[in-house]
Amino acid sequence: MKSNKICNLKVRVSEEEYKIIKQKCEDADCLNMSSYLRRMALQGTILVYPKDDWRKIIHLISNISNNVNQVAVKLHITEKIYDDDIKIIKESLDDVNKILYELQLKLSKKF
Repeated sequence: MKSNKICNLKVRVSEEEYKIIKQKCEDADCLNMSSYLRRMALQGTILVYPKDDWRKIIHLISNISNNVNQVAVKLHITEKIYDDDIKIIKESLDDVNKILYELQLKLSKKF
């Protein structure tokens, strides 16, 4: 696929500024400096979500889906839903909501 980016833009920076820009580019998980600078110039910000928090959330959601499946299997076999099973799912959802809220607070402090 041919790129439609045909215009060049040159910017002079000091060595120190270059190091800072390069580090921010790496922190933002951009493919290259050009992509980072283009996104910053056009959008003004790049939001980077903490990977460890996302891993926790994904893990908890996976556990919740497993618990829901187990409850569904029990329901089909026994035709009963147990309060303990519902309680475990609700507690897991509360954990996910807590982590999402903390993540939202972290991200809002950056701005």
